[in-house]
Amino acid sequence: ALQVQDSLTFPEAGPGQGVEAELDVTVWSNVGWGLLVSARAVQFDDQPVDLEGQLEVRSASGYWRFLDQVEREILTEQPPTTGDGVTVAVPFRFTPGYGDAPGRYAIQVEFTVVSEI
Repeated sequence: ALQVQDSLTFPEAGPGQGVEAELDVTVWSNVGWGLLVSARAVQFDDQPVDLEGQLEVRSASGYWRFLDQVEREILTEQPPTTGDGVTVAVPFRFTPGYGDAPGRYAIQVEFTVVSEI
């Protein structure tokens, strides 16, 4: 099982200027586990849009990986948790593109916990 904080807000950024923020994810598992993430939808003023900029997530190995609809593995070979679960801070980086309108965007991401037996 997992629980994710409701939202993540990046600092303001101009085109080509990357900004970072972390999202807390709590996992409960009685077996070894891994964590996957993907981006599902982007909206601007409640309308679907395609971003020119990039959304990235940092894996446990420290590499930034482009985030789109393909699931990206960000944690692997994690041990079973206790009843309290374990909370991990998942780093994201957003770099707006020159074609992206100024304003607030909503980016829906999806996390998946996978068993590693």
